[in-house]
Amino acid sequence: MNTQPLLTILGGGHEIGANCYLLEWGADSYLLDAGRHPGIRGDEEHPWREFFSLPDLDRLTRAPRAILISHAHQDHIGSLPVVSRLFPETPIYTTTASAALIPLMLADASRIQQLYDPKARSYRPDYYWETFLDREDIEAIAANLRLHAVEPRSPVDLPGGLRAVFLPNSHVLGSAGILLEREDYRLFYTGDFSLSKQELHPATVLPPPDSVDTLLMESTYGGKSDELDRAQAHRELGDFVAARVAAGGSVVIPVFALGRAQDLLAALGRHKAEGRLPADLPVHLFGLARTVTEIYLHQQRHLAPNLAGLDLRRELAPRLNDERWPLLGPRRPRPQGKRPSAVQEDQEALRQMRSFLDERPRVVLATSGMLNPGSMAWLGARVVAEDERHGLLFVGYLPPQSLGGRLLAARPGDSVSLGRLPRAGGARLHLAVRNPHMRRVSYSAHASRTELVRTVEQISPKNVILVHGDQSAREQLEDWLEHRYPVHLPSRRGTLQLNNDGPDHVQDLGLIPALVLVHGRSLWERAAAALRVADPDEEQLRAWLERENAVQASVETALLARHPIPIGAWIHLVGGAAAPSRRIRAVLAEWLGGQRLVVHEHALPIGCTLRQAGEAVADLLALHARHSQVLACADDPGLQLKAVLTAVTLDRRLVTLNERCLPESAGHLPLGLDLSLFRSHAGTIEDLLFPAASEDPRPHLERLPAPLRDCFEYDEDMHRFAWSDYGRLLRQRWLKDLDEEILVAG
Repeated sequence: MNTQPLLTILGGGHEIGANCYLLEWGADSYLLDAGRHPGIRGDEEHPWREFFSLPDLDRLTRAPRAILISHAHQDHIGSLPVVSRLFPETPIYTTTASAALIPLMLADASRIQQLYDPKARSYRPDYYWETFLDREDIEAIAANLRLHAVEPRSPVDLPGGLRAVFLPNSHVLGSAGILLEREDYRLFYTGDFSLSKQELHPATVLPPPDSVDTLLMESTYGGKSDELDRAQAHRELGDFVAARVAAGGSVVIPVFALGRAQDLLAALGRHKAEGRLPADLPVHLFGLARTVTEIYLHQQRHLAPNLAGLDLRRELAPRLNDERWPLLGPRRPRPQGKRPSAVQEDQEALRQMRSFLDERPRVVLATSGMLNPGSMAWLGARVVAEDERHGLLFVGYLPPQSLGGRLLAARPGDSVSLGRLPRAGGARLHLAVRNPHMRRVSYSAHASRTELVRTVEQISPKNVILVHGDQSAREQLEDWLEHRYPVHLPSRRGTLQLNNDGPDHVQDLGLIPALVLVHGRSLWERAAAALRVADPDEEQLRAWLERENAVQASVETALLARHPIPIGAWIHLVGGAAAPSRRIRAVLAEWLGGQRLVVHEHALPIGCTLRQAGEAVADLLALHARHSQVLACADDPGLQLKAVLTAVTLDRRLVTLNERCLPESAGHLPLGLDLSLFRSHAGTIEDLLFPAASEDPRPHLERLPAPLRDCFEYDEDMHRFAWSDYGRLLRQRWLKDLDEEILVAG
């Protein structure tokens, strides 16, 4: 079994969102973050599928020993309910402050999901239902977090022998880099961070120089040529707000509820203390940001404000009562009569926001930062865009195609699409822009390119892996680093082997070919017969091989010796978990190691089905280059069948020995799994997948021949069958063959 760590990018490689990294150490695996993309259905620029964009969680074929969360933003925690539902016994570790924030952030995501899709479970249940955030999921996660919350800088021993230390960083409350150590190997995951101190957060703590083997670092601003000047951003914030207040207007600042809202509240308080803004200028927090700020107040020991004596509660204007905002307060019993339409409710909310901003100069910090339709920030932006007295100020990252990005690019007179109202059947809205006072200030809590380079120089790791950034940002940052440090840019689903025996020993398996040898018991059986020993051990097997020609002694060694092995290829030895199979792998690994080949051993779980065995081999092949191959021994029918299925489902080359003990390709299906079975049992398959209402579909499964039963999986929650991954791939191959038959037949 391989004991060198493997790192697989399940999400968040060349993208900003769905951050999730799988660290495998021998038989143990760990998950770093579990996020999702925060796209929204209401805006055409954020398609429906993006709202449910999860990491590639199908690679999690076994329960991780632990899940470690760097901080509580949705792109780092959004898929946590899905992972927790899959592996309810897996402990979740994070800092004490993040443990208080995560349930709140997930509950708000659940509220938004129900707002935009109150019938989420009815859409393609084989996919969408599992992303739905239930209250039970969030309560279970909260209990898990309470049990495993850790103080920053305090080492914690994780299951499986991994040690973790959460080092505080300057991003949001509770955020931390995660230092992992096992067997004298150290990996440091930065999470999102800023090297310099924020308004409320202390400077980032980094590991000591030359103590880290691999640095896994975010690269959000790795491609920015204009460096972030936080002192300049602070001045620009004060100047913009002061100018609009002097004109008798108000300023709306869309913010993320966690981090940016509280930093801006502190920054505006500092401007008041310095005399740049009126001391009585009211600053309002709308949305989730207000509740998050309450947690900031309870966790003040983790803060380090730039302004001595700062009291966030004192800086915050009093909460507005429900009488002032009847549509935005808690739901009250509706009087008898017809409910107002979505458009009528929207116009009333817009009227309230306009009246509020016109009443007197004020600053409104409103969620969401991405101007999701229906949010307070969305309402405020619409009012401001039509009135030159007011101002709209963005302080974070804005994708050009987002509503904020389009508003910034608009000129007076331009028409901008606002997306659809969140209620079902809501109308699509457009806005005629009249106000030029809309701009962006770089008030970011991410490290600038200079800070990213300085971070690498301070840590001085053996290897650098860049994630959490678009491809251009990562490539530009690589240009700044590659002459001094080995830099790697993995994509989603990319797998890297992490070595500690020198610099530049991180290997991208996606560039390396592999031969997966699915072996039988021939070596053991032949040795047992020759030695007349019922159960030969490794020493006896090794001694026998020394007396015999290894190439003639077993099908495995003959197959490998007579098949050309690409230079640099990996050999994966796959077999059963029983003692004879383990001995075979040990002897084969030694024999192959003598030929300077990279060899890894893998034991299939006891009692695994053909589908599970095929998927295990497929997972190994998926790590490697597309021209990887499967080598199978012909003497073991069961393992041969598994290898054939794997090759067919992956459309990869399969090599076996023919009657003359020469390698030959064998890409056909065995007779027992003739794909025409799909056609001959189509009626039963339809009854299985689409049963009549209230009918139990499970008896239909027994009507199928055994080879087809692994093609389907029963969903206990939905009380229905769906195609398994294995079945879906076989069905695709059958349909492809059927199309070819039709073409040939004309």
